[in-house]
Amino acid sequence: MAEAQRRNTILAVTYSLLVVTTSWMAARFVAWQHEGWAGFYYAPAMPEEFKGKTVLFKPGTVSSVFSGGPAEAAGLVVGDVLLTVNGVPTSDWGRLAKLDDQLRIHDEITYQVQRKNGLREVVRLQLSSPLRSRQIEVSTITSLAVAVAFCVLGTIVYRRKPEDERALIFYLLSLAATTLFIVRPLVYVDEFPSRGARSPAQMTWHQVVLYFVLTVLGYLVQVLFVHLALVFPQRRRILENNPQLLRWLYLTPLLTFVGFPTLVTLSLPPRVLRAAPFGFWLLVLMMVAYLARCSTSAGWKRALRTRPGTVLGLVALLVITSMDSVVMLVPSEATRQTIAWAFGGIAFGLTYLVLFVTYSIIACVALYRSYRESGIEERKQVRWPLWGTIVSLSGVLLLKGLKALPDWFGFQRFLPIVAAEVVEKAFYIFIPLSFAFAILKYRLMEIDVVIRKTVTYSIVSGCVAAVYFALAGGLGGLLIIRADVHSTWITVGATLATVAVFVPVRRRIQNIVDKRFFRRKEDLPHALRTLHAKTTEITDLPALLNVVAEHLVQVLKVRNAVIFRKSLREQTFVPAVEVGLHDRIEPTSLLKGLRFASNTPLLASAGVAFRPPSHLPDAEQLAVRQLGTALLVPMRRGEEAIGFISLGRKLSDQDFDPDEMEFLAAAADTTASAIYNLGLRKQAQEYQEAREIQERLLPKQIPQAPGLEISGSWRPARVVGGDYFDVFKLSDSKLGLCIGDVSGK
Repeated sequence: MAEAQRRNTILAVTYSLLVVTTSWMAARFVAWQHEGWAGFYYAPAMPEEFKGKTVLFKPGTVSSVFSGGPAEAAGLVVGDVLLTVNGVPTSDWGRLAKLDDQLRIHDEITYQVQRKNGLREVVRLQLSSPLRSRQIEVSTITSLAVAVAFCVLGTIVYRRKPEDERALIFYLLSLAATTLFIVRPLVYVDEFPSRGARSPAQMTWHQVVLYFVLTVLGYLVQVLFVHLALVFPQRRRILENNPQLLRWLYLTPLLTFVGFPTLVTLSLPPRVLRAAPFGFWLLVLMMVAYLARCSTSAGWKRALRTRPGTVLGLVALLVITSMDSVVMLVPSEATRQTIAWAFGGIAFGLTYLVLFVTYSIIACVALYRSYRESGIEERKQVRWPLWGTIVSLSGVLLLKGLKALPDWFGFQRFLPIVAAEVVEKAFYIFIPLSFAFAILKYRLMEIDVVIRKTVTYSIVSGCVAAVYFALAGGLGGLLIIRADVHSTWITVGATLATVAVFVPVRRRIQNIVDKRFFRRKEDLPHALRTLHAKTTEITDLPALLNVVAEHLVQVLKVRNAVIFRKSLREQTFVPAVEVGLHDRIEPTSLLKGLRFASNTPLLASAGVAFRPPSHLPDAEQLAVRQLGTALLVPMRRGEEAIGFISLGRKLSDQDFDPDEMEFLAAAADTTASAIYNLGLRKQAQEYQEAREIQERLLPKQIPQAPGLEISGSWRPARVVGGDYFDVFKLSDSKLGLCIGDVSGK
């Protein structure tokens, strides 16, 4: 009960945040219809006090134009230089900010532009909704598709195994990625000024907050993915040997923002600004003294390794203090601002790139090492996530490179912007799809039952939702029409109220569907009847045993199944079929030469299903360990064992319950009977073929002689017999008669 409450609490909290995010996104879509959008970014033109100072970009240059936006329609291209906006010089940030605040949708803006060839032109642009842009439209649709994929898969896995650390981490990763992709369209519109007057350097406070939130979400996805790679499919030994490793992983990305405190420091009063470096250096000395004291008892390496917060804080403080000290030596205010902005931008961009590449490499290496070091049944779980991760990350990096090279060197784009959006989202979706493929292919966590449940109660609850939202929408529309309510917060509040009423109804529907359609007690008898029906018509022994093994793996959700049969020639048990053994280690090489003696102690127990005994010969003990055998099920015909079934552990790592033991006993009896009946059918077929051969040996026509009438008849006591006759014509007056009888047949 406590585990269920914990699961429901986590789901409720995370989905509430997700609903708030979605509602905010919907509210922003509505607001875009009134605020207007220019569809391009340009590099800031520096104010007068910065004239003559070195900057890392060409001031006023158009840096990005969105496909299908107003700027593209007006003729602006990357590389154009904006000189004035509605007559206001682009270096006058104060007047541009006031102009930007006054602009609304359908307003016309006039730009004086200097083209790449040096000519000056006047460009008129009319603001429109971002949703009219092909790039924004495609980005919104593809981002929501990726978000849905992450959300659905993460929820299914976590609902099935809430007690599993891997399921929880994967769920948090999925929800972080879902949130990131839901708000992804905001990057093009709300993250930086995009109304056509302000430059990105003139961000408002809510744009700064959004920028910070999106950056943190991006880092959270990376860190959670590395965390998942370190515990999937099993927790790696490095985490046991270094308990502080996860803290290092989660805290290190904060170094990205190490350049921004310098900008805040420059806004302080002059007296405080001059005293700030001394205070920072004092803090640095105090932290060094603290680490030195810790090192006396544990050593430097241990002291540094076990205190990630202190070490990373010291590194950040050293960088900030050093930069502030350098900036204070510069007499010009404009030069100090230039250095601070350049340092902040370079530190952020370089740290972001280094961390992205480093964390991606760590995730791939961790998955690969897990793949190499895992057991037979675990490797197959890692193969597809490893492949999906490598394809996704390498594809995204390659695509970003193809997108950046033309802008850096002035080449023509390899891919249209809209096509690049679709391809990039396709690469991102490889990660959840690869995990989904692993789950579906290897039937992890009883996913087939979960999917059937999800589809069933989604259809039922969808009907309820349609009725409810139709009613809510009708009442909401009436409220807007009659009361003239257009508040964003009222829209968000109405959405939350809808969810608060709908979620209990949906949960009740889910419980009814689970009780009505998915009763575990009824599954096993039905599975036994299905097995009997499948084995009745099969006429080939390997095909029969393969059907049985696959059926057991699917019904019981075990990691593998190997069926051994008794070889009459060798008087040993030999492997006949296997299902679920890892496909990279060839089952033929794993099972080649594997034999169990007919009197093996492996089957000494008289039970219908039992664990492997602990006292076995070394060779058999090694074989049982390689197969990952958790349960043995003998197949007997009377008192004689004609084979046995080796079952791996259940995917849930739970024990086999009594109902499953009873099912296995019945399945073994069904299989033994099917093998016996198959032998009878095969024997009857062989007898029939022998009878036909014998009949072909008998004469079709008996030659006759003058004065004699010769006839013959062959009627064996059983299907075949040992009698034979034939008549040969030796001459016109002589016949040869041959009669044979085999005794002891």
